[in-house]
Amino acid sequence: MAPLGGVIVINKSHSDASYQTDLTAQLRTRGVTHLIVTGYMSQYCVDITVRRAVDLGYVVTLVADGHGTSDDGALRHDQITAHHNILVGKI
Repeated sequence: MAPLGGVIVINKSHSDASYQTDLTAQLRTRGVTHLIVTGYMSQYCVDITVRRAVDLGYVVTLVADGHGTSDDGALRHDQITAHHNILVGKI
């Protein structure tokens, strides 16, 4: 799948999408203040990206059930997803 023309692609190599990328600069250049987040690995990439975005001053909306994961130790994927759906309003 290729991005549409004009779509900016940010490649990341860490859980936090803003760590060692130009994501924050790209957002600031465009005057973005509110992020709508979806993604995979709720308890890792999605979690840290949302928390970091809040620390950077963004208003963040995590799309309920627009993020997912796999079973991880003692918790099933559905438990992890439900947990993050509850937490996002408290971040």
